[in-house]
Amino acid sequence: MKNLINLSLLLFLTLSTYIGVSAQKTMSDGTITYDLKLDKDNPMASMLNGTNMVLSFKGSLMKTSVNVMGGMMSMNIVMDNAAKKGVMLMSAPMMGKNMAVEMTEKDFADAENKQKENQAKSKVTYNKGSKKKIAGYKCYQATAKVDGMPEGVVLYLTDKIKPMGQSQIQNQIPGLTGFPLAFEVKQAGMKILFEASKVDKLAPSDKEFDMTIPEGFDKVTMEEIKGMGGLGFGM
Repeated sequence: MKNLINLSLLLFLTLSTYIGVSAQKTMSDGTITYDLKLDKDNPMASMLNGTNMVLSFKGSLMKTSVNVMGGMMSMNIVMDNAAKKGVMLMSAPMMGKNMAVEMTEKDFADAENKQKENQAKSKVTYNKGSKKKIAGYKCYQATAKVDGMPEGVVLYLTDKIKPMGQSQIQNQIPGLTGFPLAFEVKQAGMKILFEASKVDKLAPSDKEFDMTIPEGFDKVTMEEIKGMGGLGFGM
């Protein structure tokens, strides 16, 4: 479970940025839904059924929502990349844990510096002959060697979705030519795949990016979260 949540954090870091999307024409606002897919013979497949990630973007505002096992655990991150501020909400109702992190300009700078440290350690190999249609978009395969993931990350990219600014994934995997609609990694011997099931071109409402911390959430720092084993909630 900890590996899955930490993978979700990786996907958040790679996707959460000031981006716009273009399909037949440039789209600056929208929502992409990614579903978790596991091999049917994986013992965790049935337990993790209903896990997904939703990326919403509107101008400089970004929201990433990860729901594990139909909401038994959840993570919501809202960021304003222009203002360099954000909030991260983590909830595990069955464990009675609700935590909130207010992301500061320093947190943004630290994350960017960390990504830059990883640039020299990553390498991308493209296989444009291996194609796959995902959420209506024609995608081609790429394999990225990323620090901390010895088996690498398999991505499916589309040239029809283009970031408007420097994205986190460009920092993590320099030179990436397209926008990823699928990520596949191996953790603890099991294959974990997040694949886009829907790309919605409608602009999300402003209330989707509310940074108010709800009642019942304990404020913690990013350092305290790391001390608990990342987003594994100390499990």
